[in-house]
Parts: sequence; C-alpha cells; structure tokens
Amino acid sequence: MSLFFVDFENVNSQGLEGISKLNVDKSDKIIIFYSDKAKSITIDLHKELEKTEIIKEYIKVKVGTANALDFQLSSYLGSYIERSHDSQYYIISKDLGFDAVCSFWKSRNITIKRIDSTSSINRNKEDIIKVLSDILTEKEAIKAYKIVCNYKTKQGIHNNLVKAFPSKDNKKASEIYKLIKPLIKDKKDK
Repeated sequence: MSLFFVDFENVNSQGLEGISKLNVDKSDKIIIFYSDKAKSITIDLHKELEKTEIIKEYIKVKVGTANALDFQLSSYLGSYIERSHDSQYYIISKDLGFDAVCSFWKSRNITIKRIDSTSSINRNKEDIIKVLSDILTEKEAIKAYKIVCNYKTKQGIHNNLVKAFPSKDNKKASEIYKLIKPLIKDKKDK
C-alpha cells in the first residue's frame, strides 16, 4: 500500500499532476493537507483524481504560526506509520525540512520519500519499464516496477523478482535485477 501526504500549500495542483498515471488502486491513499492560503484545485486535477481508485482524504489545517501545516502533516504521518510499518510513504512537498522526517523514519526501517510531485514517481516507473523493455513485455515490466515500489530492501526486491519471474537457476530474475539495480540506489542493502 502507498500513502501520499501532500503539503498542498507548498506544491498546489502541480504537485499532483500525473497521479492518474501511477499504478494506484483502492488500497492506496492520498491525504491532502490544505489551508485557506491554498484551498483550490484545478478542474484538470479534479478530473485526474477522479480517474483513480485511490482513497482521497482532505484535511483543512489551522495555520497562523510558522510551519503549522508541516507539523500537522508530520503528526498524522506518524499515526499512520504506527499502524502500518510495511506501507510505502511519500511526502509531496518541495520543503526540504521534510527530509529530516524522512531520515528519522528511514533510520527506523520505514520506507518514506519526499518528492516534489507525483511526476517524479512516474519518471522512475518509465525508467524501469524502458530498461526492461528488451527482455520483458510492458505488463511484466510494470509487475517488476510494483515489486520495486513494494519492498524496502534490495534483497526483498530480488527475492520477490525470483518468485514473480521463475526460471531455471533464477536467471530471468537475476537479469531483471541487474538491469534495475542502478535505478534502486535509494533502497537499503538488507
């Protein structure tokens, strides 16, 4: 499951452009934190969100002090992490202060990334599909991409590629892993 925590004051509608191109489904969730300073989405973004099965939650926050939205988003994120350690977490914000939140949770083996927009996730997907296009169908490449998204460690990715792409001596999974390894540098070794 993927959860997206959106600092809408910071990224506005641009931060969510391309979300319908992600492989999100009804088990994934997007939580948009907004305030009176930023409370409008474009019609195009509304239409794009409606194309997805993702669960949508909108939280209007009270502001008035520095970083009020950031603190509320971080607190809510912590409550989700307490309930589910195995989910993939994203903070969508250009605010580099969230990198400290990501580092804190990564040191506790929680997979979390701060990204500027959902389009950066799309680029990773496109890169993986492209690098695997010579050896896999597009459907198989998407399957490999989902494995990359769902596992925290390189070992976990490799093990699940072996399960998903069985072959004699695991050659197919090893070939896939070799091709995607440069694209998963942010994953832990074990």
